[in-house]
Amino acid sequence: MNNESLKYLKKQLTELGFSKRLFSVLPYYLEHAQENFQMLQRERSDGEKRMYLLRFAKQDEKTEEYKLIGYKATLRIAPQIPDVNINGINARKLDAEMKTIDWSIDHHSQFMIEGYGNTKRGLKFLEKLDSILKKVDKLYAFGKEGKDAAEKIMYKHWYGEPWQPNTLSLEHINKLQERTHSVDLKIHPEQTKFKTDEILKSASHEAVSLKQPPKEQINISQSKSMIMTEKELSMFENQLKHVGLKEAFTSDLINRMKSGEPEIKYPFTKMYDGDEAKATLHIKKSETTNLYFFNKFDLSVRKDGQTAEAKQTFFINDFRRRPQNGDENKYNTTFTFKEAFNYLSGRPVWKNFKNGNDAEFNAWTMPDFKNLLDNGSPKQKLYNQNYPFDLAKVMGNFSIWELTNNTYKERLIESLQRGNLQLVTFIGENKQKDKLYISPNIPFGTLKVYDQDKQPIPTQVLVEKGYIGKEFAEKLKERVEQFKQQNNQQQSQKSEQREKQTVSKSDSDGEKVGKEKRQRQYHKETHSQEKPKQRQRQKMH
Repeated sequence: MNNESLKYLKKQLTELGFSKRLFSVLPYYLEHAQENFQMLQRERSDGEKRMYLLRFAKQDEKTEEYKLIGYKATLRIAPQIPDVNINGINARKLDAEMKTIDWSIDHHSQFMIEGYGNTKRGLKFLEKLDSILKKVDKLYAFGKEGKDAAEKIMYKHWYGEPWQPNTLSLEHINKLQERTHSVDLKIHPEQTKFKTDEILKSASHEAVSLKQPPKEQINISQSKSMIMTEKELSMFENQLKHVGLKEAFTSDLINRMKSGEPEIKYPFTKMYDGDEAKATLHIKKSETTNLYFFNKFDLSVRKDGQTAEAKQTFFINDFRRRPQNGDENKYNTTFTFKEAFNYLSGRPVWKNFKNGNDAEFNAWTMPDFKNLLDNGSPKQKLYNQNYPFDLAKVMGNFSIWELTNNTYKERLIESLQRGNLQLVTFIGENKQKDKLYISPNIPFGTLKVYDQDKQPIPTQVLVEKGYIGKEFAEKLKERVEQFKQQNNQQQSQKSEQREKQTVSKSDSDGEKVGKEKRQRQYHKETHSQEKPKQRQRQKMH
């Protein structure tokens, strides 16, 4: 993509009357486009919604120049809301109430719910939202009049938005209220967006309007929701997808949620090349709505052929959770299920964190299996962006074929940052190729290299095969020696501290024993002096 092509597209969009907001995303589409690509522009007012689907095509293979070749405009006119009262619910008042909410936002997503739950204003908004949804349910549940009013309200506010129900169809309304017009710019190169809007308005005036139901007061009984159940399930499924657990959304879990269990502990197991990832998903039902939230998962990882397990609880927090009772793991950034498996497998993962002052920072994180918490989980090691480890530079010391292609290199870095044990192609001095696994070794500033059986390959073997240089190997050797010395010093300091604590305890115990001995001697002497006095008093009597 060249600058001239970008300038031409901006000029073309401007002359045809499209928004300049499209300019900021044009470079992305041009860089990743193939022969054709599309962009969407949305507009809305009180009673109308407009969409413009713009079609671009490559004009020249050599220069990779693109051109806007046409667009499809869609106009949706909001239907007239009937003035009916059903069980105390006035359809037009409900319509006015729904105008106060932006329905293009999925307010019931996990992250939005958690955000609202942190403030009184947010909780009040959720109550209002819940009240509106119940009113729409009531309207829809009652006969022809209520259903008609509810469908028109849903179409006006929800059609084409995240709230569009998937358990019923609104297409019969859409056929009456929607108008489309396609423009081929090869035939009509100067047909502007404004002219197309005029054509759509003209077509909509000729459309047959929906009949209005009679105005009447109707009473209905309480009814079970017919609308939101499937949407709520879909929203929860998205929560699982966000963490890479789509496979856990099984019919068994769905049935348990439909039955209304307040808390669900759901078992889930997945195998990765013979290694077992065994989890318990903690799912809780909202106290105010029918929604379920995926809060955390307990994960244990057992390597193939081993009996020992590494375990930890991973919280789904999106930075909104604060540490409680000193549990640092509750403040961790959200891990996907695969990242959590990689982490407990001992591989570093690059994540985004927030500190106690809400300042964001990036860091490599690794488990410290030598230091466990009271619950048996490993303590967490962090190597932030200030730590002298640059993955791209470190990989440059290795003869890896994927580094010769920028696209492959970017994908390789992203995979390693997620903690994956990545298979790459090494090229030796005599051009022989070898498929080996790699993973970052943060403390030593290098890569761990494994063979096809995932057994570590010594540095000397990598030098002999020409996969790393001798100079880099010498630096690694020096780092290992420095690490050993530092480790010995730390162990020595810990031993001295333990000895001091032992001596201090011995002195304390000695003082305690001496004090007890002196107290016993005192009581013995006091008791022996009391006996003659007692005998003397007896003799006088």
